[in-house]
Amino acid sequence: MDSKSEEISTQENEILITSKKKLDVVLQFMEENEPNCPEFTPEQDKKLFWKLCRRVIVMMCAINLLLFMDKNAIGYSKLLGMWQDTHITSAQYSNINSIYYAGYLIGQIPGHLLFQRFGIKYYMTGAVFLWTVLMFVQLAAKSYGDVAAIRFFLGLTESSVTPAIEHTMSMFFTPDEQAYINPIFWISTVGVGIPTGFLSYGVLHYKGSLHPWKLYWIINGALTAVLVVWIFLDYPSNPISYKAFTIEERVQIIRRIKQKSRSSVEDRTFKKSQLFEALKDPLSYLFAFFAFFSMLANNMNFQQQIIYTSLGVSRLNTNLVTVAQAGYSTVVFCIGTFFMTKWKDSLAYLSVIYNIPAIVGGILAVSLPWSNKVGILAGCIIVHSDGFGYICGLCWSQSSAAGYTKKLVRTTMFMIAYGVANIVAPQLWVTGGNRYYHAWIVQIVLAWVGSSAILLTIRYILAKRNKERKEHLVFDEKGNVVSSAVAYIDGDDEEGKRKVDISMLDLTDLQNKEFIYPL
Repeated sequence: MDSKSEEISTQENEILITSKKKLDVVLQFMEENEPNCPEFTPEQDKKLFWKLCRRVIVMMCAINLLLFMDKNAIGYSKLLGMWQDTHITSAQYSNINSIYYAGYLIGQIPGHLLFQRFGIKYYMTGAVFLWTVLMFVQLAAKSYGDVAAIRFFLGLTESSVTPAIEHTMSMFFTPDEQAYINPIFWISTVGVGIPTGFLSYGVLHYKGSLHPWKLYWIINGALTAVLVVWIFLDYPSNPISYKAFTIEERVQIIRRIKQKSRSSVEDRTFKKSQLFEALKDPLSYLFAFFAFFSMLANNMNFQQQIIYTSLGVSRLNTNLVTVAQAGYSTVVFCIGTFFMTKWKDSLAYLSVIYNIPAIVGGILAVSLPWSNKVGILAGCIIVHSDGFGYICGLCWSQSSAAGYTKKLVRTTMFMIAYGVANIVAPQLWVTGGNRYYHAWIVQIVLAWVGSSAILLTIRYILAKRNKERKEHLVFDEKGNVVSSAVAYIDGDDEEGKRKVDISMLDLTDLQNKEFIYPL
């Protein structure tokens, strides 16, 4: 057999022959250490899970929080006086939001390639350092052109941070755990209005010579500068290199992921075969369309302060309304996460249910008479339940794929669609007066109804694939697949061919029939 061939199939069980360059990066680590590490008891495994939450999730939340504090800072620009200082109009403000996402869109492919090639830790350190520099450069902006250029490069710099975070979490948590950890993690996004609202409220009380918006940006930049140092010193790049865990704990982290997902943890080699498979898999396009439709409503996060002031809310009180809205979103996410831990395979159904309040809120905002400002304000707040479905879809897009390159391609397509939608969405708010009828109609029909239909379609396809696979698989008492596939790798001249676990071969979900899709 050719030692360079990636896989060869027999009639009953797959026998896969591959060169070491095609393998999961954890293979050598596991071969050297797993024989000396007994399985953890349930109590030990529970302690390990909570340690993972403290060491991994806390940092990911901090990065995401500051990312969105910076991204959404432009939403406070009118309240804090930037529009006046830089002579920005309402139409130019919408263009600035589109320009940011043009940079975001352009950065997707190079960003994904960089963090696969050099590792997520080094990519993240560089990206956060550059966005810190750009935040301080923002202080020198004097015109619409200055602000637009800086926002473009911010989008370019921040473009692949969110996918890098998602791939980091997939290396440390099982697909089942990711399903309910992600909504908790993303509270750092939907709840960002709480710290930013209070920060903006406090800055507006500042009576010094420094303009309020500049003070707001300085505080954000200083916090992000501290974050850069923390990332450089302690980012969890992958389970085998993260020294915060003992050897035994690292083995168990890898073991539990492979038992549940039957797939690889990380692979630094870009595989063209996985690229082509991702492009042929209809799920990749369904997730991309889901991202596009969902994000047509995302500009609400940048328009809400403008809408609140148009309803007669004062500049100071607008910040407090923003805090209340973020608090509502946080509670919504906590409740959704609770239900996900109780209802197995409920991701798509709960996402659709959470789009219903958004549809109701949109109808209230567009149909109530302008005199009913309290009702319109309530509608604008309750639409923010929609974030739960989007976050579940983002997590699902990569947890439902196997093969490291395929995952990267899938999330790249997802984020490109995200970027395109966020270029289009601000333009929906350029005209329309206070009511913005066409923007609300697009959000109701496409963002919330359309995205819900796509999620249900994805669930139908994945459930059908699982049913076909489970008919030929055996499961142990914990619900894990008992592997029947025989896998070999070609060693060097001294080693020869040897048997390995199939999850070490970085197979895709379509190649590996032992992969069960999360629902």
